[in-house]
Amino acid sequence: MFKSFFLALGFVLATFNCEARSKYVFLLIGDGMGIAQRTLAEFLANSRVSEQSGIIKLNMNKLPVQGYLHTYSTDSYITDSAASATTYAIGKKTYSGSIGLDKDGGKTDLTLMDYARKRKMKTGIITNVPLNHATPAAFYGRVVNRRLYNKIADDLVVAPFDFVGGACIKVSKMPGLKRTPDYYYSKAKENGYTFHSSDITAFKPKANERDWVMPDDCGKGADIPYAIDRKGDDHTTLKDYVSMAIKSLKNPNGFFLMAEGGKIDWACHSNDAATAALEVLDFDEAVKVAVDFYEKHPDETTVVVVADHETGGLSLGLSKTSYTLSPSQLLNQKISMFEFNNVVQKWRETKPSFEKLLSELGKYFSLGELDENTKNRIKKAYDFTFDPKLKDKFPKKFAYGPSEPISILMVDLIAERTGIGWSTVGHTGVPIPVSATGVGQNYFSGMVENTVVFEGLKKIIMTD
Repeated sequence: MFKSFFLALGFVLATFNCEARSKYVFLLIGDGMGIAQRTLAEFLANSRVSEQSGIIKLNMNKLPVQGYLHTYSTDSYITDSAASATTYAIGKKTYSGSIGLDKDGGKTDLTLMDYARKRKMKTGIITNVPLNHATPAAFYGRVVNRRLYNKIADDLVVAPFDFVGGACIKVSKMPGLKRTPDYYYSKAKENGYTFHSSDITAFKPKANERDWVMPDDCGKGADIPYAIDRKGDDHTTLKDYVSMAIKSLKNPNGFFLMAEGGKIDWACHSNDAATAALEVLDFDEAVKVAVDFYEKHPDETTVVVVADHETGGLSLGLSKTSYTLSPSQLLNQKISMFEFNNVVQKWRETKPSFEKLLSELGKYFSLGELDENTKNRIKKAYDFTFDPKLKDKFPKKFAYGPSEPISILMVDLIAERTGIGWSTVGHTGVPIPVSATGVGQNYFSGMVENTVVFEGLKKIIMTD
């Protein structure tokens, strides 16, 4: 009898948890972050402090509810960020490239942000890649194609957010349309935004003020540097932006905040494992800020952590290294591939000798004593890099930034020594993890469609 009573009580409490309304909602999206990326980050964190295999658990992986989402779009088993993020925003699967539109290119009635505003919640959006890139754009834009950056920026500057933060606006170089990022920032000011420096110690939002926080060099269209490339405290991090957003958005009616760690995806497009793993750890620090807030308001907060898709087909294992995985090897890389490309471009001006290049490489990639096979591979990449007749014949290309052959080889060598591999420089169709805690957390459990993110968040926002 007592057993039946407590089972019934547990059912009632679980049901109540799912049907309660959430006052504070965090949706954190690690772009390109699959289960392999999460796991590699945990291995890397452990390898910093121990020579024994193990993990230091990510904050997102500690959340009580864990599930998986199918990410396919209406026109492909392998989605892009635009279609996936749009599904989160409007609750319908759509075609790849769509920003806020359904599969037929039509507008839906309300987005998640609209539902939040309907309940008089404040809303905010953060990303460490351009603000008018696909994932953030899905939460405010209504555009037929993600590449229409200027049209998306037009939508952004009139969007009724209460907080915008992170990176900057990207502009398209279109014939007859000469617009700079500053053009859009001026429009945003005209539409009521107050602009702030990204210095978290100086950020002091005022009541009823709509805040826009960005780096000082946004006039150049900058994004936030990779974690691996930062020097000390010289850049504001994703977790800082989430902290500032909480400070700006907190009010009696609550808030809805979407924060994207977009550079996980960029690093994975480059098959740059060390950079990607550190981006996951950096993103997880932002998750911790949200979880810390939840722990202060456990009965009225929801935290959901998700990706839009997996990027790179990352495998934690490599045939040539058999059953050996050495994540500590990732620590031998001191620079992202993207930033190292800039170093190589400067070298091209003087074209160092091969011997000089070998000595310089040690500043950025600590590979120890090189065997003849490795030296020969580096020499081949050196020739492809500095011989104008060979440069364009190098077979491997990437989506983001220049693809310097010597840069590609160096991150490949780090990956090989780690014992990991990649199947693509694009996205994959594998289900991606979703983690949740707080009000309505059980909506996000199991192996489900990515429409569940919209459905669950809408319920916890709109339930009375």
